[in-house]
Amino acid sequence: MGGVGAAAAIAVINCTGNLAGFMSPYVIGFLKDATGQLLPGMIMLACALVLAAVIVLAMLAARKTA
Repeated sequence: MGGVGAAAAIAVINCTGNLAGFMSPYVIGFLKDATGQLLPGMIMLACALVLAAVIVLAMLAARKTA
């Protein structure tokens, strides 16, 4: 991937990171208000990280077979 495709991929990654950085405090705050604890928010963040790792590994496996 080069040129325009690489620029678009970088833009999507940047956009996703910015959106997550904006929304995460609100979601964690909502979960803390709803439950009275920070643990559900931390579990949500951990699940998001695990999901991201699974997606990356799946993409790597698909790339190796292609």
